[in-house]
Amino acid sequence: MTQVLENSYYKEVDHIKIENISKYNIIPDHAYFYVMTQENDHDLNARLKSLGFCIKGNSVLLQSSREKDSDFIEKCHAKDK
Repeated sequence: MTQVLENSYYKEVDHIKIENISKYNIIPDHAYFYVMTQENDHDLNARLKSLGFCIKGNSVLLQSSREKDSDFIEKCHAKDK
């Protein structure tokens, strides 16, 4: 049963909802990483997953699973011309 949980625990995380961004000091054109942990009583090492996001104009960009953190940060911080 634990193995199934490990394989599907984060499967549905493909978007985020941000409400009242000023409350969290979230600013446009800046990369953020939301880190989630999965607890497992049989394995003391926590499973980690991060979700990279940034606000660009009226959109929220999400980091792709294969995108390097440094590339995502550069994309978020780049000013549109």
